[in-house]
Amino acid sequence: MKKKVVVQLPRQANPQELRLRYAEELEALDSVAEIVEVDGSTEESFIEGAQDADALLTSWGINITRKIIE
Repeated sequence: MKKKVVVQLPRQANPQELRLRYAEELEALDSVAEIVEVDGSTEESFIEGAQDADALLTSWGINITRKIIE
């Protein structure tokens, strides 16, 4: 079973398919993980989408707070 890796949907996302937007990440993870975009406009919406995630990928946008980690 593949792991769930959550990424924050960028506020100004390019109108591309997930496979195009995360081509480099999928190259490394595709055999072991599913990448799922979640709404990161608020901490609560991010937590809701990421609550069962095995990993988070983020580089900017939402701050990964203690509340998100717990």
